[in-house]
Amino acid sequence: MKKKLLLGATVLAIALLSIAYATSLLYYDWTVNMTGATPKVMFYKWSDQTNATTITLSLNIYDSMWLINDNATYGIKNWNTAAKTVYMWVESCNATTWFANYTIQILDTTGAVKATWTTTNFASIGEASAVSWSHTAGEAWTIKILYKGTASVVVGNVAQVQMKLKAQE
Repeated sequence: MKKKLLLGATVLAIALLSIAYATSLLYYDWTVNMTGATPKVMFYKWSDQTNATTITLSLNIYDSMWLINDNATYGIKNWNTAAKTVYMWVESCNATTWFANYTIQILDTTGAVKATWTTTNFASIGEASAVSWSHTAGEAWTIKILYKGTASVVVGNVAQVQMKLKAQE
C-alpha cells in the first residue's frame, strides 16, 4: 500500500510541478538610452540657410511640355566632417500617366551631375530603385527637376510624386 501511495503522491507532485512551470511567467526589463541628434544630411533652404528633414514643392505640369526647375528652392547639405553616401528614389506617384518623363538630378557646387533618378513610366519605384552618390562634407548641392507632361494631365487636379532620401550614418 505504501508503494501505491508513494507512486500516487509522486505522480501528483510531478503534475503540480508541470502546471506550475507551464504557467510561470518571466519578466525582464531593460533601459534604452537615446541621445538627441541632428541628421548629418538634410535639405537646405537656399533663401534663409535653414535645414529641413522634409520639403514640399508645388510646381505646374502642362500637357506635352518639358519643364525644368534648375534649382528647386532647396538643396541637400552634408553637415558632417566626412563624405556621406546618400540614396534617392521615388516612393510613390498618384498620377503616373501624367508624366512622359520625370527626372531628378543632384548637382555639386560646380554644376556637375552627381546623381540622376529618371523614369518614363514609374514601373520601378521604391528603395530598390534608389540611386546613390557620395556627398562631400560641408557642401550644399542643388536639386534639379526635369519633367514632361503627357496628354493625360488633368487641369485642376494635383499630381503628387513622393521622393525619399536616405543617408549613411
